Amino acid sequence: MFSSVTTHNIDVSFLLDVAKKKFVLGHKTMELMAEARSEKQRFAVALVVLMEVEESLRFCGMSEQEVGFIQKYHRLIQTFLDRLRSEQLSSNAAIGQGFALGQPSLGTA
Repeated sequence: MFSSVTTHNIDVSFLLDVAKKKFVLGHKTMELMAEARSEKQRFAVALVVLMEVEESLRFCGMSEQEVGFIQKYHRLIQTFLDRLRSEQLSSNAAIGQGFALGQPSLGTA
């Protein structure tokens, strides 16, 4: 299923950018695929959107090696997304405290 070209050359920054666009900013899969400019980038998009597939179905027909490869990157993506959400919650809480204290919101005088 995987070629050595794609599996050994994952651009992690691109992968995480795709994850942010998909799961935080709400971009559609076809938009992300249209933005991909190479086989490597399309593979990264596919790897990210595979996270939407129910886990019991996600790995059907894959070898143990393929499953291990995908799980490794899905854990990386999930950790990244969890950190983004945590940072967003912290930021929102700080803004909320500003309102409670009568301070202006960010970007206003």
